[in-house]
Amino acid sequence: MVDSLLRVHGLSKAFAAPVLKSIDFSVAAGEVVALTGENGAGKSTFSKIIAGLLAPDAGTMLLDGAPYSPRSRTEAERAGVRMVLQELSLVGTLTVAENLQLGIMPARFGFVAFEEMERIARDHLRTMGLTDLDPAAPISSLGIGQ
Repeated sequence: MVDSLLRVHGLSKAFAAPVLKSIDFSVAAGEVVALTGENGAGKSTFSKIIAGLLAPDAGTMLLDGAPYSPRSRTEAERAGVRMVLQELSLVGTLTVAENLQLGIMPARFGFVAFEEMERIARDHLRTMGLTDLDPAAPISSLGIGQ
């Protein structure tokens, strides 16, 4: 049996009406999962709870076997959880590396360490199988598929 990196049990959330009802979910390290469904199915709500943007009404989460209940996006990111939004909210004048590391750019002596930033981005891109994508390329130069 594969150990779960993230395990969700009994997750529920309601606004005016229930959106999520007792959701169970798990994902293993290195596994890629797609959430699909109609508008209003709860995909964004579920993702926002995992990313610390919303609090669940009920349920528990474990991250790497430890209780996980982020109270903010920053807290989730510190735990290693980041959400890629479906909206293309990228900064076209910045590079791939800069967009990937907005808010967490490596710095030395108060200046952005561009070589380190590109190395980190290259490592992340390689992990995702995107070795043909240049971290120094401006986002505006890429196609929608990239």
